[in-house]
Amino acid sequence: MTDKERWILKTLPPEGADVLNSDFVDSFIKEFNPTFRPTAWGAYKCPALGRLLSNMCKKGILGRMIISLGANWQPGFPKWAYVYSVNEDYISYANELKK
Repeated sequence: MTDKERWILKTLPPEGADVLNSDFVDSFIKEFNPTFRPTAWGAYKCPALGRLLSNMCKKGILGRMIISLGANWQPGFPKWAYVYSVNEDYISYANELKK
């Protein structure tokens, strides 16, 4: 497991997170200094974080589900997003990392 994957497991909130969660995205940017694109509002666009979350899902480390932004949708935002959470097999490991 990479340092970034361990950081995700350690930092991901229990309710999960997505690439629209500005606190989560900002923390990732501060920790790893990836390329990102500032936005006027909302979370910065950070393709490296999106790829990492997707790859962790493909490896079975994270699960993901789709949420609709519904009534909260604003022009310039997607109408849905993936929300990632730690898969059950990795919860105890993630909890150990948080200590």
